Formats: sequence, structure tokens, C-alpha cells
Amino acid sequence: MTSGKLTGARQKSWGDAAVDGLFAGVGAGIAMVLYLVLAGFFAGENALVVLARFASGANASPIVGALTHLAVSGVYGALFAVLLRAMPFLNRAPRWLSGLAFGIILFTIAQAVVLPGTQSALRQIAPLNFLIAHLLFGLGVGVLLKSKA
Repeated sequence: MTSGKLTGARQKSWGDAAVDGLFAGVGAGIAMVLYLVLAGFFAGENALVVLARFASGANASPIVGALTHLAVSGVYGALFAVLLRAMPFLNRAPRWLSGLAFGIILFTIAQAVVLPGTQSALRQIAPLNFLIAHLLFGLGVGVLLKSKA
């Protein structure tokens, strides 16, 4: 038996932070893809075409695209949560604001590094819609992790 007082809530483990981020990332990824499907609808595109853009290869399917997007979103959410744990100074800002900054960073890396060197169908998404989708992702992951501090 240990003696002493608890001085507040225990800090989450690295694994707890990563799992919380994984779930927050999937939730934020759903919001992101719903926006892109809606934007595609208003541009005259079928939702299945939009979802298929997230899959790679010539025979990309909407189901594979959607699952790929959610998997990547979960990984990015876990990364965000681990970064928050590793760099406590990031917690000085409101979580939603840190999330927005993370979304902007992801958008910038995608636009400047990842997409230019590939033949990805994601390049067909209008840059403004791609930016808004990443802002929604960042905001979503920040808000969903807010209660997990």
C-alpha cells in the first residue's frame, strides 16, 4: 500500500494518448470526407468518384478509398495526440487552435511535397476544398481531443 496524496489526475500513457488520437483522427476524418463529398456533389461529381480518389491504383474503389482515408486519418490523429504529449507547450493554446495549425501543416505538406511527386487522384480536388477539408480535420481532431487532456 502506498501512502501520500494524489495531486491531480494521472498523466496518460503514450499508448493512451495514441489511442485517443486514433479515435479522434477517425472522427475528424469522417468530417473531412463528408465535406469533400458535399463539395464534390456541388461540383457535379458522384460521391463514389470522390471516395475512390483516396485509393491508389488504376482500379481504385470507393470502399478502399474510404477505408484508406479513415486509416490515414487515424494515424494522423495519433500523431497529433502524441505530439501534444511530447511537447507540453503546445497545450498552452486552445486544443482546437493547435488542431487547426496541425491541419494547415498537413495541407502544406500534402500540397508541397506529397501530391506534386505522385499521380494521385487527390490532385483533382480543388486546392481551396482541400484546404477547407484539412482545416476541418485539424479542428475536428483538436475538439475531439479537448476532453482527453
